[in-house]
Amino acid sequence: MNKQVKLPRPVEHYLRAVNAGDFKTFTTNFANDALVKDVEREIRGLDAIKEWARHDIFGVRAHFDS
Repeated sequence: MNKQVKLPRPVEHYLRAVNAGDFKTFTTNFANDALVKDVEREIRGLDAIKEWARHDIFGVRAHFDS
């Protein structure tokens, strides 16, 4: 059975930006004081999130499949 799930808009934007390799759009998903929980660490603030994403998401060319 192939069931489609409707994702919350921020999650959908996050996944699309990552899959498109669109760093600029990716960063617009986060507020200046955002917090990302990644495995066993927390990344706080937009500047830190950008650096994390540049290295850990876009640097390794992460991609999500459905």
